[in-house]
Amino acid sequence: RFADLLLHLPLTVLDRRRTLTLAEAQTGDYGVYKLTIARHHKPPPRRLPWRISAHDGTGTLELVYFNHNTWLEKTYPPGREVWVAGQLDSTLTGKQIVHPQTFAASKNASDVAKLVPIYPLSAGLSQAAMARMIEAALSAVSDEEWLPEKLLTHPRWPRFLAALRAQHQPTELSDVAPTHPSRTRLAFDELLAWQLALLASRQTFKAEAAPPLTTQTLAAQVRQQLPFPLTADQQHAISAIAADLTQPQPMLRLVQGDVGSGKTVVALLAIAQAVGSGWQAALMAPTDLLATQLYEKAQRFLAPVGIQVGLLTGKLKASEKKKLYTASADGSLQMLVGSHALFQDKLSFSKLGLIEV
Repeated sequence: RFADLLLHLPLTVLDRRRTLTLAEAQTGDYGVYKLTIARHHKPPPRRLPWRISAHDGTGTLELVYFNHNTWLEKTYPPGREVWVAGQLDSTLTGKQIVHPQTFAASKNASDVAKLVPIYPLSAGLSQAAMARMIEAALSAVSDEEWLPEKLLTHPRWPRFLAALRAQHQPTELSDVAPTHPSRTRLAFDELLAWQLALLASRQTFKAEAAPPLTTQTLAAQVRQQLPFPLTADQQHAISAIAADLTQPQPMLRLVQGDVGSGKTVVALLAIAQAVGSGWQAALMAPTDLLATQLYEKAQRFLAPVGIQVGLLTGKLKASEKKKLYTASADGSLQMLVGSHALFQDKLSFSKLGLIEV
């Protein structure tokens, strides 16, 4: 998609703006040279580099290729003019550029000597191919602005298309700096688009129907049997979740806390509310080990009030899994703890009302 290409921003830029002659170029200079091919020095053993002698009227230069083939002779026959870009090195035999970039001599100097964006790439994709695709995308999009004007005037941000052009067609090195207005504008666009997408997803989610889980009798029994007092933060989280569960819309909530802060107890009390309201619950852990630990805690706190808890992991025997499938499907199993083994077609629930991950 054009959007994916245009928002694939460069990591840095290559400064290729200097057009030099060989006489004025110094060792280490990165520049653009217009050269005439003189002759090819084809190496006998393939492991040696292929060298091409070239000149510009002020001096001579060798173009060096280590991964060579006969295409070099066909592409650069003696007498042909070519634009060459690269870093100049000096050896005992003279000046050279290793694996230079080359361009047709018919190109304007301004099309060759310029700032070149450098993009992050995946295997098999070249910088030249990426640049061509992004140039096509820039030519195809319209200058349509999606932000309100008041957001553009206060920080003095450019318009959306202008910001994209500044990144993909920079004229100054500062254009791609993290603090440049075009860069901060596009960063704001990304954050705003992400927030809007989350809001739309949440609204769609909230439009779905969910069973109100209003009975808190079992949850109250579990709280009474806890061998420790709940902290103020735990009580706040439990109350907020309990209120969400009584609503006729799905709950979408993240419980965040340090290791040992009591998140598991909060989760188990929500499960007790779901089971007490006549529904089943599933609790998924990222590993079999953590699933087993959660199962042991569920047995400790929920089994005493009559909640039937099961453990499903990939290590269980087929016969044990079959028993869990049957108990979950007929509703006799009220809570199931597991790892990713919970995601399989064979597993079904009679009346699943709460999922915790």
